[in-house]
Amino acid sequence: MTEPLVPAEIDLRDFEFMPLQVARLRDSDLAIEATGDEFRAAVLLWCTAWHQVPAGSLPDNDTALASYAGYGRGDVKSWMRVRTGALRGFVRCSDGRLYHPTIAEKAIEAWDGKLRLRHRRECERIKKAAQRAGATPVYPTFDDWRAHMERTGSDRWDVPAVSQGASPGTSKGQEQGQLRDVPGESLPLKGQGIGDSGEGQETGEESSSPDGEVDTPVGVPPCPHTEIVAVYHEVLPEWRRIVELNETRKSLLRARWRSKPARQDLGWWRRFFGYVRKSPFLMGQEHDEHRRPFEGDLEWLVRPTNFAKVIEGKYHAPEGGEA
Repeated sequence: MTEPLVPAEIDLRDFEFMPLQVARLRDSDLAIEATGDEFRAAVLLWCTAWHQVPAGSLPDNDTALASYAGYGRGDVKSWMRVRTGALRGFVRCSDGRLYHPTIAEKAIEAWDGKLRLRHRRECERIKKAAQRAGATPVYPTFDDWRAHMERTGSDRWDVPAVSQGASPGTSKGQEQGQLRDVPGESLPLKGQGIGDSGEGQETGEESSSPDGEVDTPVGVPPCPHTEIVAVYHEVLPEWRRIVELNETRKSLLRARWRSKPARQDLGWWRRFFGYVRKSPFLMGQEHDEHRRPFEGDLEWLVRPTNFAKVIEGKYHAPEGGEA
């Protein structure tokens, strides 16, 4: 059975806003095929799943689902008439809960943004403490801070500032003055406010070191973004070209590159793009009169849910298997 799509600790109950990709919903099978009652129930269930723990999940209990879908606990019979359509896309995982891959994807992104905001605020605290002490602040990387928080349950980083020179946690060759800016403080983060607390639903793209360079996990080669794009253009010339390699696209590529050692090789990416070519649907060769041919691009391909579906062979004849 499928493992839960969202870690158990992800709690977004203080997030008033849930991202909604308009085109993605508009062109979905749900929007095209569901009845009005099914569509209404589905949207209500999405909203409920966003505020469940883990976020993006629902209990596999029809009495509860009937209530969440607007039918009340006593009208399970009406709920059962729309159940199949309303739960389109949800999968039952090994923890006994129902998960929607798209909502799970957005929940993980939102949680990551929430943690990055907390990391930035802790770096701001470190900066102020160092200023009061007349010392140079030394900031933890996002990954180090997150590991510390998960280990101790506290987001407070108590490594002392240093009075001069660089420290073991700084980049080679940095001067004292280069450490004074809080990582990411000059970069506007995406998102909206959360409730009355004043916190933001920001989602940063990658953790950064104090000098602005992206942190790469130990033992993982840096992601060759430009080379991957070049291979993509070569193998899939029919797909939309990447004109601007922005931070969103770089972040998505980095995440897929780091996810498995086998993927940290340009040869794997060449085979992967070649595997995409074998799908008539992905190449726009298979469609009906009610739908436009599929038009893909690299950003769509490396988004977590789409990437997983391609890897699992969902768009191919039953051959399956990773590239």
